[in-house]
Amino acid sequence: MTDDIAVRAEDLTKFYGTRRGIEGLTLEVRTGEVMGFLGPNGAPGCRGGPTESHA
Repeated sequence: MTDDIAVRAEDLTKFYGTRRGIEGLTLEVRTGEVMGFLGPNGAPGCRGGPTESHA
């Protein structure tokens, strides 16, 4: 596995209406890693974005 960073996000905040759900999220996903978010009921919390995967 490589140490190349494929995705970097810093200090993200997500609001649901007027309610803050996430504040100050910082993360890195390296090439070859798989990452996802799950909601409180275990359902994926990501909407949109890439839909194609590469092995």
